[in-house]
Amino acid sequence: MESNIIYGLVGLVIGGIGATLWMGTKIKELKNVILDKRTVVRFLKEAISEAKPKRTYKKKIAKKYHSNGKVAKKNGTRKKYEKAS
Repeated sequence: MESNIIYGLVGLVIGGIGATLWMGTKIKELKNVILDKRTVVRFLKEAISEAKPKRTYKKKIAKKYHSNGKVAKKNGTRKKYEKAS
């Protein structure tokens, strides 16, 4: 009876050690994959930021004026004219 308990405990210890080693290798593989992805993303971000020139000028917006000197509204509605009678 005592030998069965000892064999059971030895089996648990050996199984625990084996599972720990196996999971350790899997975790290392996952860490390497994640690290590779992060480095690729970082290199892509650096390459894109270096290749794209930054604008040092402001875009000029042309304003439309009415004949009375006021700025026209940008809501897209036209001024309705009355028919000459």
